[in-house]
Amino acid sequence: MNKQRMRWLFGLAPLVIAGSLAAAPFDPLFRVVSPKGHCQALVPGTSEYVPVQKGKAYPFGTAIRCGENGGAVIMLSAADALQLEAGTTVELAEDPGDPSRKILRLRAGRLSTRLSSGNPETALTIETPVAAGSALAGTVTFGLAASANGSTLSVQTDPASTVKVVGPQFIIPTLANGAGARIATAADNSFTRIDNLANDYPILLNRGADEHAPELVDGIPNQDLVNVATSRRAAVKIWRSHAPVGGTLIFSAMITDAQGKVKETYAFAVGKPSLGSRTVFEDLEGDAATNAVAPADAPAAAAPQAEEAAATPEAGTAEESF
Repeated sequence: MNKQRMRWLFGLAPLVIAGSLAAAPFDPLFRVVSPKGHCQALVPGTSEYVPVQKGKAYPFGTAIRCGENGGAVIMLSAADALQLEAGTTVELAEDPGDPSRKILRLRAGRLSTRLSSGNPETALTIETPVAAGSALAGTVTFGLAASANGSTLSVQTDPASTVKVVGPQFIIPTLANGAGARIATAADNSFTRIDNLANDYPILLNRGADEHAPELVDGIPNQDLVNVATSRRAAVKIWRSHAPVGGTLIFSAMITDAQGKVKETYAFAVGKPSLGSRTVFEDLEGDAATNAVAPADAPAAAAPQAEEAAATPEAGTAEESF
């Protein structure tokens, strides 16, 4: 190898290393620092939890659990950390398709992120049985509680912090600057309720087959996503069922305001944008007025039962089809 080629290779090496570091914001191993109380690790290839060793580096694929009065801080890099509270169990893994993307599976409990704002949106995803959080920056707190009836996930952002939340048939594009949401889902996934805990933000109803549908397609709003504006104490309720013939997933949604009044209802056949309906409930001083009727082949809303009966509108309605 001639000297000129050697100099070229040596000059290229720092660029390759820099590119690798830019693509991988987190260290190859994570460290557990400041463990307290009952805190254990289950390392890949083993069958039993063992006490966490302070400062030890663990491979991705390891599960960490903190018992009563326990807790720990997990360092993903010098600038990125996770704080686990008592009663929390997590598993840290790598995306099989891209090891630079890390996944934290929250099984139970409560944790807070402390993440750099310069990380890629896909650097870390917090997965739960209810929904997943990505595009994380700053301090975001996740809490997961489960019962025989289902699971409830709470997501709360601090000032100057952001997260995107994605779940079945819904997307919260951005929770930021103190915004929060509580998402409760039935054990059989037949019902989900999303409560706005703070701030104004939109929730996108996703009637398409792509759970991670982009907001824009070729610069145009994605027609599979329906934008619903929410404010504090507003709620979005989603019911799911399958069509008796063909098994198409049908979901209906009800949007209520801070006083619990119904503002809008929707019904969709997932993956079939030509089938759908929307009803808007308007506060009118005069008699109720109905404009247009949804087509007969629009999917019927899953029965909201007692909640829907209690929410009979006192004002006018307007219906339209998609």
